[in-house]
Amino acid sequence: MSTDSSDPARSPIHIIHSRPEYAEQMELLQHAVYGTSRSNLGDAMLAEQFVAHMKIFPQGQYIAVTDDDRVIGLTASMRVKFNPKRPHNLIEPWRETTADAWLSTHDPQGNWLYGVESSVHADYRGCGIGRALMDARWHVITKLNLRGMVAGGALKDYHRYARRMPVDTYVRAVVRGEIFDTNLTKQIHMGFKVIAIIPNYVDDPDTLGYAALITWENPNYHPERRPQRVVAKRTTIRLRPGKQPKTGQSPAAHV
Repeated sequence: MSTDSSDPARSPIHIIHSRPEYAEQMELLQHAVYGTSRSNLGDAMLAEQFVAHMKIFPQGQYIAVTDDDRVIGLTASMRVKFNPKRPHNLIEPWRETTADAWLSTHDPQGNWLYGVESSVHADYRGCGIGRALMDARWHVITKLNLRGMVAGGALKDYHRYARRMPVDTYVRAVVRGEIFDTNLTKQIHMGFKVIAIIPNYVDDPDTLGYAALITWENPNYHPERRPQRVVAKRTTIRLRPGKQPKTGQSPAAHV
């Protein structure tokens, strides 16, 4: 994914496994993305929670850092037992699924990767950082021979349509491409499929609390394949500063 490093106009971003020395920066990124603080936490996560994630399931935690060691993106994940044909165990609030973001609900034998969180600083959205972090997740899924990934995709633009249509009608329209949702449309383009709707998923007025339960199935899954070790590796992507988007975009959502 890397390009010619001889071009000085390009700014490298590195995708690496999360490490404790970055935890405080990870919390600050959460506050920047969600407009929160320690005294007004909302659904943001704290440094000590990120450190706990690294102990519980180190293979599933990634960050995006600049060449000068600034955290500008992150993703958190855990493993869960899940059956797409009977998805009821995950049709619940995000805080219940994640044990208030501490991930004590992580199941080391879980057959699916659950997307706890993915966020990118507004200055770097639209530059492929989110996709690179998702690629890291797919790498973990493949190495561990998991069935796929499941997540709650918050319906970031439902507040604009709530008076005109019920949430199930809205989701169907987004899936058909008739309505653009800042969050769900992007996930559909990445190959996720909607299998259910989750009420009271997050405390977010834009979503009215709703999310879509989405899944991506691992095409390389085989029930007899043994899981492999997830080796920490450094992936580098390069951005042209002039192509970076403006600040003030909508926050990312838990996925």
